[in-house]
Amino acid sequence: EPSQPWAGKFWNVSCALFCKAGGIPWCLPTSENIAHCGIRFGVSKDARGTKVLVGVAQVFSASGELVALRTGTATKESKRTSEAGYFLTREQAFALMAEVIHDYEVVTGRIPDRLLVHKSSFFKEEEIQGIEDARKGVREVDLVYLKHGTPFRLLPPGGQPALRASVVPTSDDSALVYLTGFIASERSWRGKHIPAPIELVRCRSNRTLLDLAEEVLRLTKMNWN
Repeated sequence: EPSQPWAGKFWNVSCALFCKAGGIPWCLPTSENIAHCGIRFGVSKDARGTKVLVGVAQVFSASGELVALRTGTATKESKRTSEAGYFLTREQAFALMAEVIHDYEVVTGRIPDRLLVHKSSFFKEEEIQGIEDARKGVREVDLVYLKHGTPFRLLPPGGQPALRASVVPTSDDSALVYLTGFIASERSWRGKHIPAPIELVRCRSNRTLLDLAEEVLRLTKMNWN
């Protein structure tokens, strides 16, 4: 960006070089033995060139270390073309999560005490059962649906977008969360578009919506590059 100050440019370059050399510039402020797992869906090709739907799980430890990147087959609801219509069967969910937990144990030397799963489609009951089958001694499992593209917007007085980290409950198990937004100290916001919230849906968790939203916001700071 031509308008970016030179201090910001040098910071980005030095931080990227440090990461490429294997360094971890910062980590999440937690002592939990937690596996952060994000699941999204995409289309790949098998050995015969046939397109297949896959679920992709990326797992990080609390320190920000990449623990695993796993793929497995997935399923699509009929007549649904968006990612919201993709899901895992009980067997697919079990296979993917069992591999994730195994990789975490191999890399860190222990099974996670807590497994936090963020997914780009709503958790079906069969997916929950498959994850439960695979939890293998994990004491706490939190399943959270992160929905992008919500039509809702906050309109605070002053004409500026909502503040970053704004959280507005919309039901007992859902809330709007601004991962990007107006930053008062900078009198502006990051990005070229007007910030829009995501919808956080608590599908299976004993944690509060505010706690789950805070964890999502912390994870947005882990994209060092």
